[in-house]
Amino acid sequence: CRDLERAIRTDAGREAAACAALLGERRGLFRATDVAEDVERLRSELGIERITLVGVGYGSFVAQRYLVHHPTRVNRMVLEDVLDADGRDPLYLDSAGAAPRLLSDTCRRRCAAFTRDPAGDTARLVARLASGPLRGSLFGPDGQRRRAALTRQELLYTFLVGDGDVISRAKYPAAVVSALRGDAAPLLRLNRRAAMLWRRLPTSFVSPAADAAATCEETRFPWEWHASSAERDGAAAEAESITPPALTGPFDPGTLVRSDLMRLCRRWPTASPGPPATAGMMPDVPVLMLANPRSALFPLETARRAAGRYARAKVLVTPGTLGSQDCADRAVRRFVSDRPPPDSCPLGRPLLP
Repeated sequence: CRDLERAIRTDAGREAAACAALLGERRGLFRATDVAEDVERLRSELGIERITLVGVGYGSFVAQRYLVHHPTRVNRMVLEDVLDADGRDPLYLDSAGAAPRLLSDTCRRRCAAFTRDPAGDTARLVARLASGPLRGSLFGPDGQRRRAALTRQELLYTFLVGDGDVISRAKYPAAVVSALRGDAAPLLRLNRRAAMLWRRLPTSFVSPAADAAATCEETRFPWEWHASSAERDGAAAEAESITPPALTGPFDPGTLVRSDLMRLCRRWPTASPGPPATAGMMPDVPVLMLANPRSALFPLETARRAAGRYARAKVLVTPGTLGSQDCADRAVRRFVSDRPPPDSCPLGRPLLP
């Protein structure tokens, strides 16, 4: 799906719908449950009685779906950048709820020269963007000035993908303040950087087509499973009207219902028969969850909620700094050899804003 590979991640609905048509009925066969069955066939062919599963990011969801369907085959699980066992939340409610904590941790007292309320700055900018995009200009690789714009859903996306770019996360608080003071360029540059981050990933590493198929065929959106495009638009509008703003701050319900995942799948014709069954309490196996307290895409709040599904789950808070990574490595080695992992890891300091 070449057009989807080149699309802007925050507004790829048209390209995703074309990709769905190109894939045909195959588009319903890329879900985590399908991948879990591949794992089970591999386990059976290898003749291994019970396995230890390691899942990172989306892989943490695949591992948990495998456990749901094959609980007697799992010895233990190590999960990092944890998704809940019910899958992705297309509204990013956990991420929005974590944003004040994340911005406060990024700034602490280090942003005092330009702001004392980084979360409030984002909320004020979102309120402005509700009436229209932020406009300004950027210089392209050829040195020519180009007009650029940023919507509130692009602001959310820029904040989220800061997980993969510590420079962008450190620059975000000041870029928002600059936009509020009339200089859009710093924030427009961060938005462009966020968009390019996705495009730099080779399709052999992350296939936009497979990612769209998995997302649109297994995520629980606010609409009915086989809803028409018009019905999905109506359901999204209703979700915006009933979502309490207290759950979305510093963003707003209008931003979250226009997230990249919502826009990606709003025109996708669903081929699979229905969403995965809800997980409920999970089978009783030991689980170690590594959670980065500075992650917006995989917030600590999600890991703690996911851990509540297990009788024997431990959440180890471990941001990806050098000393912390060594600690996480030791924790995993101890856990898989049936020894207790440490209770905590050093947090280190984030990059200075």
